[in-house]
Formats: sequence, structure tokens, C-alpha cells
Amino acid sequence: MTNGVYQIQIGLSALGYDPGPLDGLTGPRTLAAMDAARAAGLVPARIAPSDDLPLASPVYINAAAVALIKEFEGFRADAYRDTGGVWTIGYGTTAAAGVGITPAAGMTITEAQADGYLQAAVDKFAAQIAAMIEVPVSANEFGACVSLAYNIGPAAFEKSSVLTRLNAGDRKGAAAAFSLWNKAGGKILPGLARRRAAEAALFLKGE
Repeated sequence: MTNGVYQIQIGLSALGYDPGPLDGLTGPRTLAAMDAARAAGLVPARIAPSDDLPLASPVYINAAAVALIKEFEGFRADAYRDTGGVWTIGYGTTAAAGVGITPAAGMTITEAQADGYLQAAVDKFAAQIAAMIEVPVSANEFGACVSLAYNIGPAAFEKSSVLTRLNAGDRKGAAAAFSLWNKAGGKILPGLARRRAAEAALFLKGE
């Protein structure tokens, strides 16, 4: 169980809500428990890095963000080279994700394994992104940022105008800045443009 899931478990229990068994920050049981707790008004509507409550931790990734990542990454059982020539597998997992797999020619994984690597990468990136955000964010805003970071890398996200504008309180500007990350090899790619538009839409969706 990751630290984030443990925090969720403890936080929900402290509020008198029994979430039952949890299965990772992107696992369906964890997401269902968080959504049920939100519907019951037990989880704060906004997620603030400075809050002390375990449930205010911004490492919670909502189902909408996970679905967006899966949709645009797509599942590939066989290792392949992405548009940048990097060996990739599953849901866009590369060696740079640092989740225990180094995709290479001839490698094959199952969809269940791909889900595990996706969860590990999202958990890892979420914790890194959370440390960079200095203002309160909604679940959708945070999820959109994690989706962007999953695609471009946490280091690039840290230098992005999306983060700069968000931390400055310019949410509309941050949403608009997603579209700046629509190129690969100096060329605008329709797939990246669609993903950036979807991330911006999720970011602006509110809670």
C-alpha cells in the first residue's frame, strides 16, 4: 500500500467512513471510496497542499484524469518506439518513469501489468507535481496537471507556463498554456493537440 493510499485509508476512517479494501491511488476501489466520501460531503471540496488533513492531500487522482491518460496513451502490449524514438509499452510507460520496467524490442506485457505500471507512474508523478503546486487546486485541475506531466515529464512540467501561471493564481492562463505542449520534433501533432485540449477542458471543469 502506497503512502498516499494509507493516508486516504486513515483519513476516511478518522471521519467515520469505512472505505473497505483500497487498491492504489488509481485503483477502482480507491477511486470509488473517494468519490463516495466526496458525495457524502466527507472529503474537502478543494485540495490544498498546505492543509493538514490527510484527505486534503493533492495526491488523490480522480477517475476522470486516469481515464483521460488511458484514452490518449492507449494500451500497447508490445514495446514500440514513440514519436521521439523512445521505447514505450503499456499505457505510454517508458524507462524514464522509473517504475521497474525498461521497455525494449520484443517485450510484451498484459493489460493488467500495464495498469500496474500506469498506477505506479501516476502515483509517483502525482507526489512530485503536488510538491510543485503552491495554491489550492480542485481534483480536476490537479488531475489535468498530472496528465500533462505524465506525457511531458515532471521536469518539463516544473518549467512550464502551466505551473507558473497556476501558482500565480492565473487559472485561465494556465488552462490556455496546455496548448503550448502540442509539438513533437518541432511539429504540431493532431493527437497532442487533442490531448492538450482535453486536459485544458478537464482543468476548467471545476470540482
